[in-house]
Amino acid sequence: MADSGRTLDGRRVLVVGASAGIGRGAAKALSRRGASVTVVGRRAAETAAAASEAGAVHSITCDVRDEEATRAMVADAIGRLGGLDVLVYTAGTSPLALVADTPFATWQAMLEVNVIGLAITYAAASKSLEASAGRVVALSSYSRVDPKAGLVPYAASKAALETLMTGLRREQPTVSFSVVTVAYTAPTEFMRDFDPDTSRRLEVLWRAAGSFGYRIMDVDDVAEQIADVVAAPMVVESVTLVGPSTWRVE
Repeated sequence: MADSGRTLDGRRVLVVGASAGIGRGAAKALSRRGASVTVVGRRAAETAAAASEAGAVHSITCDVRDEEATRAMVADAIGRLGGLDVLVYTAGTSPLALVADTPFATWQAMLEVNVIGLAITYAAASKSLEASAGRVVALSSYSRVDPKAGLVPYAASKAALETLMTGLRREQPTVSFSVVTVAYTAPTEFMRDFDPDTSRRLEVLWRAAGSFGYRIMDVDDVAEQIADVVAAPMVVESVTLVGPSTWRVE
């Protein structure tokens, strides 16, 4: 997919959740447009590989569930970049389980990554983003729009993320806050840890609910759309990306 042609020369960008999937693709797309990119991921080897692939300034290994480590990561990135213009937050995790089968610890771990991690990363970067009249771009999910059985906790976390972003617009009007909502996208590691038996059981419910009405999007196409949001001359508060419909009129 061709990009919009808008460049990001000189923009200093931090991509959190860049070791794989959409975050990794976004780091590449942003770097291709001339941005100076720092990539962050939980797994050292994969994050370093993503940085090399994207031509990033450097990589940082960090688990955003650790507040002290997250604040240190942001300070390190800002120091190396010489400031910060854009924060792209794509870190996310999800169990595959019905609400009745999801324990407290699973809820806690997911919310720490999907919501609290964004809040702490932004808080640590807020002064630099305010100084540059910067932009925060956070990845949400179409599951929030259409929660599927087994992904309701994940959908709830993404609803919380979107509310957080709405509130941040009120608290800090000099910074732009953009939510990019995506539907089925591949290749990613989203379903890497899903239990196959649970997946097969829930697929029956998904099909009954008509949850397969859109084609899967390519991760690089989605990444280019994120880069378009970053490069846009106006504030893009929200954009939703879904693949072409699979429904056919007989």
